[in-house]
Amino acid sequence: MASTWMMLKQTAAGVANAAAGKVRLFVNDSGRLAQKDESGNVVTYAAMADLAGRATVTSVSSVSGVVTLNYALGDYFTLTLTENVTSWVISNPPGSGKGFTLMVQITQDSTPRTVAKPGTTAGGAALDVSTGSGDVDVLAITSFNNGTMLRTSIGKDWS
Repeated sequence: MASTWMMLKQTAAGVANAAAGKVRLFVNDSGRLAQKDESGNVVTYAAMADLAGRATVTSVSSVSGVVTLNYALGDYFTLTLTENVTSWVISNPPGSGKGFTLMVQITQDSTPRTVAKPGTTAGGAALDVSTGSGDVDVLAITSFNNGTMLRTSIGKDWS
């Protein structure tokens, strides 16, 4: 992976682009943001790796009707129904004062399955999912308060 460099200088007022007192910021071979000072000392940060990992698509399944979406694994999930979904768990949300959106591609079984709404969503207990064998719906789950209240919308029959 090629590195892209940006030259910065620490000043009393903050960080500014400069020629003296340079700090180099780059994305290292592991996809992490890193900084190198003029002495060659390297400090690595996780922020870039966290952002890059958000695009990973993770396959999930239900266990006894429960689907668990682990926020730490990314923002995109696929779920092929094999039973009715009675509840959802969102593990490892981003933290207090933060929001998130998770996308779930749901593929219907040959037997029509029902899917409960995630968490504390308004408007009834069940999602209106497509019922044809192999039908694909896309569910968006959004929270503006770290999962205390969830908002959902569904795009139906993308198959």
